[in-house]
Amino acid sequence: MGPQGSARVVAHIRRRIAEVIHDHMARADAGDLPQGVPHDVPHDVTAAFIAGALVGVAVDWLQDRCPRSPAQMAAVTWPLLNAHYRLGARD
Repeated sequence: MGPQGSARVVAHIRRRIAEVIHDHMARADAGDLPQGVPHDVPHDVTAAFIAGALVGVAVDWLQDRCPRSPAQMAAVTWPLLNAHYRLGARD
């Protein structure tokens, strides 16, 4: 995932994350989705958006030689994902 890494590896990871998110959203009833998820946006678009963000954070973290622990990264990334849902709720 670093500067000498394979774009195919990054694409595979992003695609797999998107598949998991899409599958979860497809199985959830409309009431089970987090508040603010726009229901008129196709699940594959939302899944690709979230997966791209997560992969981007991971790549930056690895390129910066992992200055934070995985637990710290999870702690600072989770609120960003939640903020996406809260922002959508304002529309």
